[in-house]
Formats: sequence, C-alpha cells, structure tokens
Amino acid sequence: MQYLIIFVICFLILALIRVPLGHSMLGAAIICFLINGKSLGMVASTAYSSIDVFAFLAIPGFILAGNLMLHGKIADTILLELNNITKGTKSVLGSFAVILSMLFGTILGSAAATVALVGGMLIPKMNELGYSRDESAALIAASGILGLLIPPSIPGIMYAIAAGESIMDVWISTIPIALLVGLLWIIVNIVKCAKMKKPVSLPTSKTEQATTSKRFSVHSIPAILAPVVIFAGIFGGIFTPTEASAVIVVYSLIVGLFVYKGLNRNNLYDIILKSAKSSAAIVILIAFASVAGRFFTLINLPKMLVDFMGTLNLTPIGFLIVVNVLLIIVGMFMETNTAILILTPLLLPIAKSFGINPIHFGAIMLFNLQLGMLTPPFAGNIFVVCKVADVSFDKVIRPIIPYILVALPVLVITTYFPNFSLFFVNLFR
Repeated sequence: MQYLIIFVICFLILALIRVPLGHSMLGAAIICFLINGKSLGMVASTAYSSIDVFAFLAIPGFILAGNLMLHGKIADTILLELNNITKGTKSVLGSFAVILSMLFGTILGSAAATVALVGGMLIPKMNELGYSRDESAALIAASGILGLLIPPSIPGIMYAIAAGESIMDVWISTIPIALLVGLLWIIVNIVKCAKMKKPVSLPTSKTEQATTSKRFSVHSIPAILAPVVIFAGIFGGIFTPTEASAVIVVYSLIVGLFVYKGLNRNNLYDIILKSAKSSAAIVILIAFASVAGRFFTLINLPKMLVDFMGTLNLTPIGFLIVVNVLLIIVGMFMETNTAILILTPLLLPIAKSFGINPIHFGAIMLFNLQLGMLTPPFAGNIFVVCKVADVSFDKVIRPIIPYILVALPVLVITTYFPNFSLFFVNLFR
C-alpha cells in the first residue's frame, strides 16, 4: 500500500506543476520502480505492447472523423436544420440541445468539444428565445456528457481494453443510461421553460421557414446519414467498431469535399495534423498508464486491495457505495480516460471478487466519471461552457443542480439493478 501512496503523491506533485498527465504517471511509476529496486528495462517494452492493440485503431479514426464532420460542415448542417425547426419554441430548442449533444458527443468523442460546438451554435439562439445565459449554459454543460455514454465512445474503448472485455458490450451497456438521463433532462428543461419569460425576438418569416424546409429535405440528407452509417453499420453487424471508424472517415471526407465543400487543401492538412496530435496524446496516455499498471501488478497491489476490502467486511452493496463516492470524486479532479486507465486495474479485480459483472461495473464507472465533470469544484464541462457562454463559474452552479439531482436516481438504478445496463448487452448476444 505504501507504493500506492508514493505513486499518488508523486503523480499529484508532477500534475500540479503542470507536467502533462501521461508524463506525470510515467514519472511517478519510474520513481516507484527505482524505490522498489525493479529494473527499468521493462518500461519501454510495457509501453509498446500496451498500444500494440488492433482495437486502438478506432481512436484516431473517430477523432479524425469528428474533425472532418466539424470542419466539413456536416455537423453545422445537421445543427442548422434542427435549429430552424425549433424557431419560436424555446422548450423544443432545449430538448434538441440535449439530443444534439448526444449525437455530436458520439461523433467528437469529447465532452468538452461537444459543449464547445453545441454551445457555440445554440446558446445565442436560446438566449433570443428567453433562456438566460446561466440556464442555457447549465443545460449545454450537462448534456455534454451524454454523447460519451453512447457508441462510438472513446472512454468505452479505454475501459474495454483495460478490462479485457468486448468493446461492443461496454458501448451497449451505457446506452440505457444515456437515454434515461437524456429524457429526464428534457423534462427538467420543459419544466424550467414554463417558468421563463416570453421570447424577446420573433420567429422567422413563413418564407424563410419554407426555404428551410425545402433545404432540409434534400440538402441535409448526406449530413444526417453520417451518424446513421455508424450506428447501422455497427449494430447491423456490417463492420466492427474499428472498421466503422475507417468507414466514417471516408464518408465524411467525401461529403465534406464534394457535397458541402467545407474541406479543401488549405484546411485538410490542419485537420489531419490536429487529429494526429489528439490521437497521439491519448496513445501516450495509454502507454504511460500501462507502465504504472505493470508496476502495480508486479507488487500484487490488486490482490492486496482485495484482501484489504475483505478485512472491512464489506458487502457487495457497501462496496458499490464506496466505489460510487470514489469515482465521482475522481471525476471531479481527473480527466476521464486517465481515471479509467489508473482505476480499472485496481478496482475491477475487487469488483469481480464480489461477483460483479465487469460490463456492469464498466457502466457504473463510466457514468460516475461523467457526472464528476459536472460537479464543482473542478467541473470540466462547466469551465468550458463558461467560456462559450461568457458567464462566470458560480452562476452556472445553481441552474445545473437540478440536472445532477435527477441523474442520481439513474446512478442508483445503474448500480443496484444490473439488468438495466445489461439489458441490451444480453439482447444482442
């Protein structure tokens, strides 16, 4: 246990002096190796073997596809058409904000990117229809986590690889959570809208609405088909998640170049470079986290934690309570992928010792870590939306509380009713 304490202290010190998280984990792991007298010869081989996994090819694929959709005007087209449908109806616009966050979250693979994209496009319109900036910012910040609970989800890939489980099973396990939470947040938004003042601006003219309707029926079809290709292909068994990432990259490239013409020689290089940098950052994180995991395995830390939990005489219910509290706290302070790579090797063996299904445990972990991004004091989504909406952090906290509160019963259901998250998993087997 002392090595775990040393690792955590070293990691936090390095992180606080702004060393990148991946490098902070590597540095802390190397210090533990040296203190324990282990050879550093296995560091490079462990890091390399951890990323020599075929499934990881899906990560750069989906990141590139998300950037191609964003800059190729596919995302803009979907958002514009759905936004036009809601003109003059503030509750419907808020509901679309939730749905669009789910959609673009799956495409972009990042809660922060989803908040920035959807918030930048919808918040001005929401303000016109009577939303205060605080309310619209809270709704967008909350909705930003939903897309990461719907496939293709990069955190889902990370957990599946770390746990040695099927990516598809992990992806499917969080779909009921996202759908139920999204529905509850739509209801909360409708209730709040009933108390809002009337819109300060008038809806668009009938001529403009007619033009929009015509464009929606033809011009937007290629954009709408982009997410359809992903879901239909994966769930229809046409291709694997890794193959799906390649397919959607090609589709987005063709549509962005020749249909919407948002892609060209000038920005295509920058898009590919940006995607490569984002992918490299995640791969480095995986490689360096695996070094820490290797050290913990060598000193039998997972077994020691299991034995320690045994001395506490915890029941499975008690263990899950402890895990929920721990994961939400970790989610407040740590980036999701980093937390998954550090905690999965430590907590999953204990969960298995209590007879908890690894896929069910993954759903619990992913949902908790996403809720942590909405919880002060270090709520990542709130910080992003504050910049987008130009509001202060403290003003978003109060309006976001109802969204967090209605999500907590879903967390309880997810935790103590395994069939809720495993329903679709068992259905597709």
